[in-house]
Amino acid sequence: MNRQDLSFDHIGEYEPDSYPELVRDSNRHLYGFLATLLILIPCIGCRSTSTTPAQYRQEIRNVLEEQAKCWNAGDLEGYMNGYWQSSRLSFNGAGSFQRGWDQVLDNYRSRYPDAAAMGHLKLNRLEVNELGEDAAYVLGRWYVRSTDEYRPDDKGGTFTLVMRRIDGDWKIVHDHTSTDPDTLD
Repeated sequence: MNRQDLSFDHIGEYEPDSYPELVRDSNRHLYGFLATLLILIPCIGCRSTSTTPAQYRQEIRNVLEEQAKCWNAGDLEGYMNGYWQSSRLSFNGAGSFQRGWDQVLDNYRSRYPDAAAMGHLKLNRLEVNELGEDAAYVLGRWYVRSTDEYRPDDKGGTFTLVMRRIDGDWKIVHDHTSTDPDTLD
């Protein structure tokens, strides 16, 4: 190997006829890169699922409607299907904090021993807010009436639910329910 082979003097020098080909090759790569960016940029932030916000809001409303149906049928276990069946479920209400699906169910059973004690549940003013692709929080009001007509001793209040999509189903993972001051026991 001679000294001339180790020289870097030839770098940056092009044969006059090869220069347009180099520019053409560089531009082709640049255009390919730009085309890829134009395709990918709109997908940044795209959902990995095909569920739109309107669809997941309706899915969550469906869970809550099903819970109300079960409650009104006196089916406490069916009502609890809307909750995450986990020891990490949390419930804050009636002046206490509970953790665990079994504990929440036991609390409901002690407060509502039969269908007559459960009364008729109505949920309204539901506001579903996205926290992420598989999480949301729900604000709303609840009313439980003991007969077909509202009475002064009927209960009502507000709630905040944190819900997550777990194994494809929306479940309540945290429930904070408050009773209106004038309907407290």
